[in-house]
Amino acid sequence: MTLQKKTSDIINAILTKENTFDTSRQYRISKKLLTTYTKVGLNLYKVNDKNADMSKCTQCGICEKICPVNAVKMTESQIHFQKDCEQCFACIHGCKQNAISFGKIIKKDSNSYRHPDVTLSEIIG
Repeated sequence: MTLQKKTSDIINAILTKENTFDTSRQYRISKKLLTTYTKVGLNLYKVNDKNADMSKCTQCGICEKICPVNAVKMTESQIHFQKDCEQCFACIHGCKQNAISFGKIIKKDSNSYRHPDVTLSEIIG
């Protein structure tokens, strides 16, 4: 099939809102590539080395509340990162004290990566 024919088929499908393409193979390939690249990137930055600097931590609990998979558990003396951590960095960006780091990834200033129209209280309820 030529590129022009493929393009024409795609345009027609979009215009008629048909879903005639077999995307299962492309999805599997894309997912495998993304997973491989993600693992390489995370290993490069040693993201699995999660740390909390308890001398900076104020025990506010934001890191625990903001975690979408409940992978952060706080005790009186330590922050524990569970195995089901998704590496989303919400805890890093939510921590106002910059007490959390993942390997070489550490928030160095007070700016959080969060949409300007979304408040922290909206995120953690």
